[in-house]
Amino acid sequence: MVGKIVYLRQNYHFGPLKISMYLKSYHDITINPSRVWNILKRLGISRLPSSQRYKRHKDRWTRYAEPLSGHRVQVDVKFIEPLPGYRKKCYQ
Repeated sequence: MVGKIVYLRQNYHFGPLKISMYLKSYHDITINPSRVWNILKRLGISRLPSSQRYKRHKDRWTRYAEPLSGHRVQVDVKFIEPLPGYRKKCYQ
């Protein structure tokens, strides 16, 4: 059981709650998330990689700011059938 917990933590970066739910669903092993945390802490792998850790809401997103307004604007264009007697392409 400890080997499965270590494998899930190192390869999938699951937290204690998700590890306990995974073991219950796929291996019929019932274990409390606090017990999983104690096992991980005892083995010294209780911290997730920095890219997987919880970040505050203001640190999660960076607001888009460009020096020129409209610098990165994408416009989708749909060409439609030309009107009778009109030679140029029409678009919406």
